[in-house]
Amino acid sequence: MDTNTENIQTRLEKAATARTLEQEGTIQYESDNPEMTEEQARQLMETLPEGLYKDGVEYYGITHKHPNSNSNTQQHHYKN
Repeated sequence: MDTNTENIQTRLEKAATARTLEQEGTIQYESDNPEMTEEQARQLMETLPEGLYKDGVEYYGITHKHPNSNSNTQQHHYKN
């Protein structure tokens, strides 16, 4: 659906780097938004059209969020 096309090359490069590091035995986690509250997730959902992104925010940010995990969602990615 042509979302996030302006930064696809950067994202592909980051994915390749992460795969290489994992192959070497290093796992690297990255998050621009270390902790999204349930209220923030619900507010974000209100701005999204029905579909995959909205469903993902609900699933990973509300209904199935592990209490010991940090959210790795990046709000700006859903809106681009």
